[in-house]
Amino acid sequence: MDDPQRFVSRFGKCVGIIQARMGSTRFPGKVLKQLGDKTVLGWVVDRTRNVSRLDDVVVATTNKGEDDVLERWCAENQVKCFRGSSDDLLTRYFECALAEKAKSVVRITADCPLIESSLVDAVILAGRSGSWDYFRLGGDFPDGLDCEWLTFEALETAYRSARLASDREHVTTYLLNNSKMFKLGALKPFDGLSHIRLTIDEPEDLAAIIQIIGLSSDNLNGPCIEETLSILANHVDVSELNSHITRNEGLIRSLAQDSEESEANHPRI
Repeated sequence: MDDPQRFVSRFGKCVGIIQARMGSTRFPGKVLKQLGDKTVLGWVVDRTRNVSRLDDVVVATTNKGEDDVLERWCAENQVKCFRGSSDDLLTRYFECALAEKAKSVVRITADCPLIESSLVDAVILAGRSGSWDYFRLGGDFPDGLDCEWLTFEALETAYRSARLASDREHVTTYLLNNSKMFKLGALKPFDGLSHIRLTIDEPEDLAAIIQIIGLSSDNLNGPCIEETLSILANHVDVSELNSHITRNEGLIRSLAQDSEESEANHPRI
């Protein structure tokens, strides 16, 4: 196996950027909710720091006053913090990557406390090895394992070119919607597991993950994905806590707003 440090130096600085904010519409303050002995964000940071092919980890939050608490949390926990646009997440990512002099970035969201370090490493390795512009975890994977790797050049192109509100809010949709312009790839290690929720959008999601961590063999570091799937298979009551929640509701809402804006600007005659 490649030595991670040699691998990183050969390809330039790779930064894990964790997007975080307190102002969630559905579950305000979720990223600082307590989850065992740590906050939700603490779990995300720790598990992202375990990714061997990342040079650095940064929490990217907004310039809003309500997110001052996240900057304080980062200072108290020795985590880099970047503050930028609240509505234009694509700009926040670009400016953060620029400030960090990153050659590539990995996009992580702060509401996924069971992010799998080994899978993030595998995505980075595959992306670099194939000279892709963008590489992600794809297929029918559990919601909450999401990770996307992209070059700084691809991020900059999206930043300078994206016009749709959904593209500005969701960072990588411009790349996916303009696939002829970029070399895109995906790792697909799972099949038929897209119904499983390991992310936190609602209080019921938090309740489910509290149960998963409580049932795991490692309460400090949390379960690997194999153990998580085993826990859910053996404790159906846990998976049922949040099985009613729609996946990617935020993206669906953004795409609907794009359609409404388009209709308003180009009304039917």
